[in-house]
Amino acid sequence: MHQKALTKPVAAKAFMVSDDEHSVIQFSQHAVSARRQGAIELGTDFEFVNCRRAPYADTYAQSGQVPAQVLLAHGWWQTCQHCASQVSEDGEDENGEPLEPVYEGGNVYCNQGCKDAEAFDRLERAKRKQEVIDAAIARWPEAKITYANDHDRDRRVIFFFDGGDGDVTWKLGERTVLISPLDLHAYHAWDCRQKALADIDQGVH
Repeated sequence: MHQKALTKPVAAKAFMVSDDEHSVIQFSQHAVSARRQGAIELGTDFEFVNCRRAPYADTYAQSGQVPAQVLLAHGWWQTCQHCASQVSEDGEDENGEPLEPVYEGGNVYCNQGCKDAEAFDRLERAKRKQEVIDAAIARWPEAKITYANDHDRDRRVIFFFDGGDGDVTWKLGERTVLISPLDLHAYHAWDCRQKALADIDQGVH
C-alpha cells in the first residue's frame, strides 16, 4: 500500500493593483486573479488596471489587511480619518513641518490633534443620535426603532409599531410623522395608547 504524499497549499502572495488614481492590495496565488479581484474592488475593468508584486505585504495574507503604517513606509498615501487630508511618510503640514501620523486600528490621522478632534466629533455624533432616540421613546414607549441619524439640524428616527405594516419616520421636534396611508387607522389607535403610556411614565394624571 502506498501512502499519498500531502501537498502543502501554496501560500497567497500580495499584489498591488492600480488604476490611474488608486491602488489596492490583493492576496492571491496568481497575478491574474489578483488583477481581476483588484479591478472589481476599484470599480473598473480588468484591462484598465496594472498589477505587480508587493512582497512587503505577504505576511498579512492571512488577515487580509495591511496596516496603514506599513503602506506609508512603502510609498503609499492614506486619507486622514478626520480632515481627509493626504497622509504620507514624507508629508508636511500647512506650516511645512513633517507630519506625525497617528494610527488607530485601520485608521490613520495627520497627528494627535486630528485624532482627538475625531474622537470628540464621534462622541458628539453619538450624543445627537441618542437624543433623538430618547425623544422618540419618550413619545412612543413601545416604538421599535430601526434607524436614527446624528445630523445636527435634521435628526430623524424610523420605527415600526404593533399593528402596522410599514414604518414610521419622525423628525426631532415635529408634531407629525411620515407614514403610509394604509397604516393611518392602526397608527392612530396605537398612538393614543403610546400617549397614555408616556403620560404614565412622566407622572401625568
